[in-house]
Amino acid sequence: MHQYRGPGQVHGLPVRGPLPPCLVTRQAVQGVKHPLRRGSATLVDSTGIRIRGITHTRRVAWQDVQDIRDGPLRGADGGLIPRVIASAYLTGGRRKLVKHLDDKDYEVDREIAVLNAARAELRGTDTAPDVPAA
Repeated sequence: MHQYRGPGQVHGLPVRGPLPPCLVTRQAVQGVKHPLRRGSATLVDSTGIRIRGITHTRRVAWQDVQDIRDGPLRGADGGLIPRVIASAYLTGGRRKLVKHLDDKDYEVDREIAVLNAARAELRGTDTAPDVPAA
């Protein structure tokens, strides 16, 4: 299983004795902010893609994935916000964001090529890609 997770995982500070008030406040704020982020990830395995959000997990079987593509994120300035994000295009014209697969954390083109190769192999032979009508 491959997992895409964003940076910013919070780890406890190894401190002996009582914490100074500034660190207690900092840890309390981070404890509220980061567990929500820690829960979100995209997990990829032989059955499909699991997009884990803050409150729920969306499972998408490989048979339902038509394509995985990257695209620019409008308004991104290249600072803290990624410029390129990845999306999975599903049957029926739906699109799902592949969380944390962006140019801040990964080489997007290479990862998408790997995911599309896995999709082609694991999707099965009984399904055909959508073909536009003539």
